[in-house]
Amino acid sequence: MPELPEPPAIADGPPAPTYSFPQRYRDLTTALAALEALRGARPLHPGVVMEDTSDAHAFGPGDAGAACRLADALSAALVRLVASERPDWGAALMVGMARLAALGQSRRSGRWVVLDAFPPDGGSATRRGLAVRSSELAAALLEDAAAELALARERLVSRAADGTFHEADFAAFEAAANRSGELRLSLREGREWRRLKGPLVPSRPAHMSIGGLDHEALRESLETVRTKEEAYAAAFKRRWGYNLVTRNCVSEIFSEIDAAFEGGAEESATRLGGRLEMDGSLNFIPAVSAAAVAGAYPVTERVELASYRRRRLERMYQRENPLTVFLRESNTLTSAIYRRNTEDSIFVFFTDDAVVARPLFGAINLVVGLAAGAVGLATLPVDGGVTLWGGLRGALFSLPELFFQNIRKGSFGHVRRDSLTEPPALPWETTAPVDLPHRLLLPSPR
Repeated sequence: MPELPEPPAIADGPPAPTYSFPQRYRDLTTALAALEALRGARPLHPGVVMEDTSDAHAFGPGDAGAACRLADALSAALVRLVASERPDWGAALMVGMARLAALGQSRRSGRWVVLDAFPPDGGSATRRGLAVRSSELAAALLEDAAAELALARERLVSRAADGTFHEADFAAFEAAANRSGELRLSLREGREWRRLKGPLVPSRPAHMSIGGLDHEALRESLETVRTKEEAYAAAFKRRWGYNLVTRNCVSEIFSEIDAAFEGGAEESATRLGGRLEMDGSLNFIPAVSAAAVAGAYPVTERVELASYRRRRLERMYQRENPLTVFLRESNTLTSAIYRRNTEDSIFVFFTDDAVVARPLFGAINLVVGLAAGAVGLATLPVDGGVTLWGGLRGALFSLPELFFQNIRKGSFGHVRRDSLTEPPALPWETTAPVDLPHRLLLPSPR
């Protein structure tokens, strides 16, 4: 039985990562399953590839050669992976072998075959979009899906020329092919299209039994690790938690500026020609700090980066009726952009782009926040104060809106990390960072 590591102490710097017993257990069992699948040369389980017979998947000039080079490069990469020191190589090997099998099918059929990234049972990882009943909307969705797939395919084929398996490019192509294929299937079958909450990474559940283990010791060890994890999370939150006045997004920006210089605040002021004080000031307020920067620093140029929501709205205004877009996207209940999450306060209306109506929307948000707080008192034993805290924060963030000031923007943790540099995605796209799965793609022995 491996010894359980002690969680690191909370210090001023970033916390050291831990590699817990459950993580090691999961990685080792996944590695054993991957080696067993490799030894048995098992084929892909039926139904794990995306069935798309459209012309978009047919090989074009250079695609056959690219598929061969990708298969050769992936084979070599998988050999190196088995000998690597990364602890999660088993999961990566499992996905790699499944992709290699899909590439083999592509070479034999003369058209691109990719793994199906959607869960077979449509479980909690899957969201449902609206059924597409408008021919104009269907055409627009298909056009954008085809454009995304063509772009990902062109990049994959061009990058394959160097004989290296670029996993990020292949994953992007795989995800684009899944989204395109799912949209076509849903239109053909007249059903709602599926989209994932998390990353579009192919995975399938599998079962394997490992003998000779002390299950009681495993349960005790798991409970110990969970207790330590909870204690560490609580300490981390106390040390690094968000605070509206003393530690918010604005204060941390200027704190990081000071920390970038060895001499701290003094060197920061000397090198940059000025410095913005946080302690004892109102500079923690975004609008105040933005105005104060002009007086504290020798500003030569201002560049405005539109938020994710603003960029999506601009695209929607170009393609749809502006009044329809405003009515739909002005609130959290009908918005196609926003996804309600527990990290946000409870509110109804967005006010960052509604200056004239901001006091009215803010008043409604205030009432909703107070009402949610009252409900949260009743549900406190059930949800541990989530609703109460969300309502109180919602009411607090609504107060500036009564005076034409906006603080709250809403968080969009479901979007891709590169959404600032890529065109905004359509509502049916999954926008999340790619991660390695810990479920298995290949079937167990029959």
